[in-house]
Amino acid sequence: MRAWIVALALVGCSSSNGEKEALKLANDLATDANGTLYVTDTAVKADATGAFVPTGTDAVWRFTPAGETGKVIEGSVLGGPNGIAFRGQDGFVVTFGSGEIYAVDAKGKKAAPLNTFLCEILVKEPAEKKEKK
Repeated sequence: MRAWIVALALVGCSSSNGEKEALKLANDLATDANGTLYVTDTAVKADATGAFVPTGTDAVWRFTPAGETGKVIEGSVLGGPNGIAFRGQDGFVVTFGSGEIYAVDAKGKKAAPLNTFLCEILVKEPAEKKEKK
């Protein structure tokens, strides 16, 4: 499957508007419960110093078993998507640009970052328990 993703990155994909686009930096993939493949595309380019800088065109792509291809969600709001995993139909994206973990649904809606909630549970609650002792 990874060879297939490399091929997609080299030849490009058809977006929902029918235009061919190349993946910028396809760096993770996962399938949902229906067998639909999702790929995170971290859109970065090297600047004059060789450092990677965001282009603002991050995306999460979807490839269905029926052959439909398109972006689920795109833009700098994704914060440099670096990984994706599924629990049933629920997709979870982790970033390296913004340091977030968030859910994305099949319609492309991004939920509030989970790591904010998790940090409150993991850091704040144990501290409150210590104070009560």
